[in-house]
Amino acid sequence: MACESRARARAIWHLILPVIQCRLSAVRHASRSVVMDQGTIVESGTHAALLARQQGIYAHLWRMQDGGEVC
Repeated sequence: MACESRARARAIWHLILPVIQCRLSAVRHASRSVVMDQGTIVESGTHAALLARQQGIYAHLWRMQDGGEVC
């Protein structure tokens, strides 16, 4: 039983890994990012999908950190 529990825990760990990051470039290759505003999820998706939302929070923060260009 203990081996099964550890294996299950490892599998779950690889699926979900919360990361709090100030620099978006550090997480741009993540399979999915979630943007929260005051404790509420307001956007989620891949880096490209979040950048495509020109008026979104993620795209705004990316432009601020990347010197104004959305790549």
